Order: sequence, then C-alpha cells, then structure tokens
Amino acid sequence: MVLVDMPGGGDVAAVGAGTPVAALARADTVLLVTDSTRDLSVNELNMLLHLTRSHSNVAVVQTKTDLVPDWRAVADRNRRHLADAGCRSR
Repeated sequence: MVLVDMPGGGDVAAVGAGTPVAALARADTVLLVTDSTRDLSVNELNMLLHLTRSHSNVAVVQTKTDLVPDWRAVADRNRRHLADAGCRSR
C-alpha cells in the first residue's frame, strides 16, 4: 500500500507532474479529508469530479464531528454539492 499525503487546496491542475499528484495514478483508493467547520470548496469539488473520472474508489472523510455540533448539516450540504457537481455519493 502506498500512502500519499497531498497539501490542501484541492487544485489538481495547479500541481505539477513531479509532485505527489503523480502518485495518484497508482492509487487503488483516494481519500479526500475535509472537516466539519465548512462545506467543500469549489476547488475540492472540482478535484473530486476529476478523481471520480479516473478512480473507482474515492471517498470523502469528514473530520471534527466531535467539535462541531451541526456537523450533520455540513455533511448533508456536502452530499448535495457532490450530487450537483455530478459526483455520486453513498
């Protein structure tokens, strides 16, 4: 198993071929980690759309659910954002 920790920002196109994004081509599963303090950004949604076209196993992991009382509302909005962007969510 190969783990690649990429910097935040969510802009795959802005990352050059010599960076960790090149390792994504070898990934069996991609995890995008976000926290419960905010909705997914446009850049994150674009990156997820790009990733779901090239990878069959992509998951969004929402952290800080213990610190944000309204985390379920954020998760629901993120599911809607994903659906609106054309990303299937379960």
